[in-house]
Amino acid sequence: MNGDGYSDVIVGAPYYDGGENNEGRIFVYYGNEGDGLHRVARQARADGSAPIALLGLSDSNDRFLLKVVGRTPAGRGNVRVQYEVKPFGTPFNGSELVTGEERNTGVPGEDGSVYGFCELVTGLTSNALYHWRLRTLTDSPFFPRSPWFSLPYNCMTEADVRVGLKKLYQDHRTISKYDRMNQADLPVGALIGMASEGPVSSTFFLGCGTPNPFKTWTQLKYMLPERGHVRLAVLDVTGREVAVLKNGQEAAGTHVVEWDGRAAHGTRLAPGVYFVQLSFGDHREAQKVMLTQ
Repeated sequence: MNGDGYSDVIVGAPYYDGGENNEGRIFVYYGNEGDGLHRVARQARADGSAPIALLGLSDSNDRFLLKVVGRTPAGRGNVRVQYEVKPFGTPFNGSELVTGEERNTGVPGEDGSVYGFCELVTGLTSNALYHWRLRTLTDSPFFPRSPWFSLPYNCMTEADVRVGLKKLYQDHRTISKYDRMNQADLPVGALIGMASEGPVSSTFFLGCGTPNPFKTWTQLKYMLPERGHVRLAVLDVTGREVAVLKNGQEAAGTHVVEWDGRAAHGTRLAPGVYFVQLSFGDHREAQKVMLTQ
């Protein structure tokens, strides 16, 4: 459950009354009598200068960093990180696992005995989407490995990072490959963000929200290759439009819009996953954002 290496117990109580009749409840009992020690699996720029937000761009055309806190439930010990990075749409199968060098977690400090891993993922294809998973390995026979970790608010089948800053969509062939994929295997965000057939300018781009996840507001930046009609809308996971942030003529260049997590009528939306969709001419692009409580 929490990745600390100890087995946990989950108990379902389907007839639990917590304000409503037979509301139901799940009880979690941690094996170490606590809420677990953090691992903080995340992605970052290749030079380590800053984290990369969910579906954000790397600062390199062929690489990015994976970071995780390595620790063992047995205390001080030797740990390694193991990861798998695949193009978006390619399932994980363990065929290209990469295992890093063994490191000692060292003398316990404020966060316990830990080692901060920074693994450089290289050899990636420019202008492509990737997803990843990682885990830590230990030299303890009782706790040989942690569960697989991925980005919070994202499942392992969804895209995590964009590699390459130049020409995100080089020509119509790049767009066509999404149309040839089995749409039944794609997450809602990919279906909403699917672009129309035809060439797309490299200067047409919708950035991910900053911050993301967000509680009170998030800032959305987009670039247009020329003047034209823009529609920037927010959709829920069913594809239903819940808010319109822009709808009208916009000049070429970079534009910034803030969204406060409210619907078109001003009511604050429920916490969860939403998709911000940019429509410009015949082309569309979408980014996933997470609204928290």
